[in-house]
Amino acid sequence: MLRDNESILQFFLGGLAYLSAPIIVVFMVGVFWRGATSAGAVTTIVTAPALCYAAQNMRQLIGWGPTQTSIVYWLPIAVGASAVMMLGVSLCTKRKDPALLKGLLWTRGDTLTLGTELLRRRDATDAAQGTVHANVPGIWSDHRILATFAFILLIAVLWFLR
Repeated sequence: MLRDNESILQFFLGGLAYLSAPIIVVFMVGVFWRGATSAGAVTTIVTAPALCYAAQNMRQLIGWGPTQTSIVYWLPIAVGASAVMMLGVSLCTKRKDPALLKGLLWTRGDTLTLGTELLRRRDATDAAQGTVHANVPGIWSDHRILATFAFILLIAVLWFLR
């Protein structure tokens, strides 16, 4: 098997692609679509090696497809086939109650909104009630702000290392 690859690195990257394609699909579909089911996720993970093999060897199997077997050419096809698999199985199986999914899925309301509780300090007191909000997280606990900071830091590092 190693003789068929140009280098051992390409061999390992191909194996990693067989694992990454279904994980990308299950994560993205599971976060952004309320209709995703656990049966769809399990089916996608289980059938992904066959889908990846079929995408990698399309030219030999059906006579059509990428001429090269590099990951760049077949991985998007495998991700697309895995997404179709997950969507199809999820549409055919029973969904969970939406009340159980509250807070687990991304919504547009979660994107650019900052609640007033995030702007308070942990030890701030409410003047009207005289209570201490010790369990209220500060603005530094908001994942959106941390992600924005990490993205800006990444851009700065890439610009510095250009």
